[in-house]
This record gives sequence, structure tokens and C-alpha cells, in this order.
Amino acid sequence: MKSLNAAVLVLVFSVLGTTAHAFVSPEVLFAANESADVGVGVDVGVDVDACAFPEPPEVPSGESALESVLANAGAAVRDYQVAMQDSLACIENVIDSLGDDITPEQDSGLTALYNNGVEQLTMIAESFNQQVRAFRARQAAESAE
Repeated sequence: MKSLNAAVLVLVFSVLGTTAHAFVSPEVLFAANESADVGVGVDVGVDVDACAFPEPPEVPSGESALESVLANAGAAVRDYQVAMQDSLACIENVIDSLGDDITPEQDSGLTALYNNGVEQLTMIAESFNQQVRAFRARQAAESAE
């Protein structure tokens, strides 16, 4: 049995500022609720293991990274985007497979999972783009010296 457990959300602070973003994989979001006092669980009754989110790539600082390191990170971000799109499509397929039999709890839990994936994807892309801008600004400052 899978449960939606708000108590297991993992908060990751964005390098974009002080905003907290919840990074939650299907395994965490729908982890089995082993203890009644852990938090409020919602039974979604579906297997989402196949929809596991990919591990987000590390984004180096544009203020200090070598160009080759930033280029490699760009390739990793592109690979991550493709893998995350596959995970999001998987979640859509789970929702579609439930059809009219989807319960409000399943709909809410799966929608939260999907939206979290979109947020993660957006945050990683924005973070990388910010570091590219920082790298270019550093290069411009170095060539002006």
C-alpha cells in the first residue's frame, strides 16, 4: 500500500534565493506509512515506482567553474530534462489508466507529485541558466581587465 505522507517531504533550498522548494520523488511521496504517528497518509492505491524522478544534476557556480565543467553540467541538465519528461509522462499514464475510477485522494496525490516534478524541472533549468549568466558576466569582467 502506498501513502502520501506530508511528514516525509524533503525541503531543498534553491540556489536561486531563499525560497524553499520541496523535492519529492515518487518513492518518498508515496512511501509506506509505517507508523500512525508519522503524519496523515492518503492511500493512493497505485504503483508509481516506474515513474521515479531522476536524480537532479549538480549545477556548478558560474562565478568559479571552468567552461568545460559548465558545459558538462549543461549536458547533464539536458539529460535530466529528458528523464524528467519521461517520469511526468509516466504519471500522466497512471492518471489516465485510472480513468473515471480515480478517487479524489488519488487525483490529489498524483497531481501533487506531477506538479512537484514540474517545479523541480523548472528550478534546475532556472538554476543552470542563472549560472550560465554568472559565467558570462565573469568572462566579460575578466576580458575587460
